Amino acid sequence: MSDIQASTLFSAKGLVAVVTGGGTGIGLMIAAALENNGATKVYIVGRRKEVLENAARVHSKHGNMIPILGDVTSKESLEAMVKTIESEVGYVNLLVNNAGTGSWRHSVLPKPPGLESRPDAAEKYKSIEDVQKFLWEDSMEEWEDTFRVNVTGAWFASVAFLGLLDQGNKREVVEQTSQIITVTSIASFLRGLGTCFSYPASKAAMTHVAKMLATHFPQYGIRSNVIAPGLFPSELTAGPGTMDSSNKNKLGDFPPGHIPLRRPGKDEDIAGAVLYLAGRAGAYVNGNVMVVDGGRTSVLPATY
Repeated sequence: MSDIQASTLFSAKGLVAVVTGGGTGIGLMIAAALENNGATKVYIVGRRKEVLENAARVHSKHGNMIPILGDVTSKESLEAMVKTIESEVGYVNLLVNNAGTGSWRHSVLPKPPGLESRPDAAEKYKSIEDVQKFLWEDSMEEWEDTFRVNVTGAWFASVAFLGLLDQGNKREVVEQTSQIITVTSIASFLRGLGTCFSYPASKAAMTHVAKMLATHFPQYGIRSNVIAPGLFPSELTAGPGTMDSSNKNKLGDFPPGHIPLRRPGKDEDIAGAVLYLAGRAGAYVNGNVMVVDGGRTSVLPATY
């Protein structure tokens, strides 16, 4: 029988990985999980040099977390990233599309019956005219910026690294074939308004793009899977009424009707998901959307 020890199945040993948006939040959780569990190199990509360097200094257990300045919304920047990594190692086994952006602007609007609204929402937006005026103040550029990072950026990052992912297969350093993991959100599936209308729309779009990648690229030996997190500590969740602004970060801080497991996600929850997909344990997985949300999608209107 093959080696079915957990230390083998869930190991990142030998992997060369790239994590966009890897300097903070969920991206850093993923990068640390890979680096701490044996990855040869984990390149963390972001636009803030100091943030990346601090992340690597604090969270790199073996000294294999490598900061690399980059912007997924720029083809020139993506090409530069690829050239840098190509010159240093020559291949990639895993690309994690994690860079994302969003806004909490629409969270002030009243929610439908059964969904929790902010206390001042009904008073501020009494009529459809009030709501229309508020929404019309959005700029088209705000919508375009959200999609540019969350969808267009992730798409072009995937395309940019196809050659190095192919080289990852040809090197045969690990048994599992090369893979793109895209971090979206349970907002992809929720019908209720949590943040703003553009954010869940963009995440739903990228979830579907990742499914399309899973259909079209296995013929080249490249898999595609999705991790859709619920509420985790990150810069994005530091919005009004969220876990960071209200110090909700432990068991019992959320009622079962909000999150059945009554807590936000922890580093270990994301680490377990990514180590499964990235390791030998997940080598036969392609086209999967892994929801990691403590059951939140089970208690809200959702399409998952």
